[in-house]
Amino acid sequence: RYACAPFKVLIKYVKEMIKAGYDGQMIKDKVEKEASMFAIIVPENLTYLKRGGRISPAAAALGNMLKIVPVLKVENGAIDVETKVRTTKKAYQVAMEHVANVENKDDYEWMMLSVDNDISEYKKEFEAMVQKEVIVDSLKAVIMCHVGPGTFALGRIKKIKV
Repeated sequence: RYACAPFKVLIKYVKEMIKAGYDGQMIKDKVEKEASMFAIIVPENLTYLKRGGRISPAAAALGNMLKIVPVLKVENGAIDVETKVRTTKKAYQVAMEHVANVENKDDYEWMMLSVDNDISEYKKEFEAMVQKEVIVDSLKAVIMCHVGPGTFALGRIKKIKV
């Protein structure tokens, strides 16, 4: 259910539980019960989705020509299409809105991930939306091999009460 930077946040909670005296079974039970993550991934283009067999070559060619950008959601360990929009800028906006759409923003840690994009303006905008500090980290190879360079991602990680 976790990968890359969100996994680092989960490990932080596990370390806190160890310090608090939880045994292995208690940690396992608490993580399985309380841990959750929701993320949105916005690939720069459709090339890597096509190479990985996730979309057909015809769909990739047409989508790139029409500047269609998929907004992919990661939830419960699965990746699926949340929506499709035209232009990357619109996709970033939709991504921020979808991730920020929770009732109590204090219950989450917030993050933005990229490798080679300047996301500083989006970080400020997202922090204003959620009224919280946003962790910035880089996407790792395990994600990049599926969606390619230029990918932008953001998400929320449910805090675990220790």
